Amino acid sequence: MIVPIRRVRRAPWVQEGRQWLFYSRLQVDLEAGVGPDGLGKEPLLTLSWSDNRGKTWTEPVPASEGKLGVYRRRAIWRRLARSRQRVFEVASMASVKQVWLKAFIDVTPGTF
Repeated sequence: MIVPIRRVRRAPWVQEGRQWLFYSRLQVDLEAGVGPDGLGKEPLLTLSWSDNRGKTWTEPVPASEGKLGVYRRRAIWRRLARSRQRVFEVASMASVKQVWLKAFIDVTPGTF
């Protein structure tokens, strides 16, 4: 029996004074195309965030890690709204090899 392992990476929160920060995109570069998980499903990453420094969290938003053989894949989430105290968390419950290489976020400070 294959048992999935929960993997989690949580980023520190970023603050630019008391300005709003607008998050347009978060991207995770990963080793993709490693195959289905133990249940035959495509492996997924999920993104959750907290706008109060980690006290409460959104429902996870999934992104594909790529089907078997699809090697040019990135997990991308767009239109992530605004916050002053946001913390992001990426997680996976897939029972396949996981290699998360790096993450990028597009942030714009504003006053709206």
